[in-house]
Amino acid sequence: MKHLLLLLLLLVSVSMLPKYAAAQEFIVRDYPPDSGFSIGASFYEKHHDMFWQVADLLRKDSTLDAYVFGRADGLEYVQNHDAKNAGIASSRAISVRNILISNFGCDSTRVFTQADVSEKKGGEYRSVKIVLLRKASFGPPEKPKRDTVIREEIIYERVSDHPIVQEYFDFFCLAELGVGLTITPFGKPTPVIRGRLGNPTISFDTEFGFSPATNEWRINESRYDANFRLVSGHVSIALSQKHPIDLVLGWDRNEERSPDFGRYLRKREGPVTGLGYTYHERLNVRAYWSPYEEDVYGKRFVTRHYNAFRIEVLIVNLWRK
Repeated sequence: MKHLLLLLLLLVSVSMLPKYAAAQEFIVRDYPPDSGFSIGASFYEKHHDMFWQVADLLRKDSTLDAYVFGRADGLEYVQNHDAKNAGIASSRAISVRNILISNFGCDSTRVFTQADVSEKKGGEYRSVKIVLLRKASFGPPEKPKRDTVIREEIIYERVSDHPIVQEYFDFFCLAELGVGLTITPFGKPTPVIRGRLGNPTISFDTEFGFSPATNEWRINESRYDANFRLVSGHVSIALSQKHPIDLVLGWDRNEERSPDFGRYLRKREGPVTGLGYTYHERLNVRAYWSPYEEDVYGKRFVTRHYNAFRIEVLIVNLWRK
């Protein structure tokens, strides 16, 4: 009789357990402040063993579900745009969910996400926590509360909080202006202004240059003073996160143009390849090599050259957002 009473008490106590019981937690810490979807796959490589463990536990125990909590801290990583942190928290959680499903074979119907923003600052608050919860065996499982666990159908108060929009803002998180001097293939120093848009890994820039110095041309016994002009567009790719060296690819167009003549007198145009180095985030030096075509007014053919070089020095970050 004593054993029967003990067994009955045990069954009653078990039936009163909550419908979900925490099984295990896994944490990915120290996200960079401005990264959501845009973070590289290399960041997650050190966590692959942990992801395999999560996937293995889900495969072995069909009563487990995984809840992925994306967190962002209170760091205002872009001036006046701290509200974007909510979108970054969501994108971190969804990114980890996608990795678990696509790379580690987890069942998409058993992996859920939630966003959480902390007012505190620090790498420990820029994280993703994976919690495995086991459904109780007694009675139907309770549905997760809307404000506790959010599935994929997240409702966003602002369009800018949506992960797709946030991914766009994550990519174009850097905008800046710089000014300096370049030595064109014509051999004349030319002041330039550069606008740059992108992120620290890959960015797009446009340069405009104009030199007040003139070169004299004579055409049909008429005299023309030509200025030097530059228009270029480039893609810059960071070769290393530790060293500020960029690979630069793009297109240059150099002209000698006379306002009185109404067109260019000499033009050099072609693709460019170069390297850039930034010193103390303020001084940027680039060297370009270009195979270009030269078109001179009055000549019936275009001349091709294969060894044109251009060097420029700019003060960057004059304006940055």
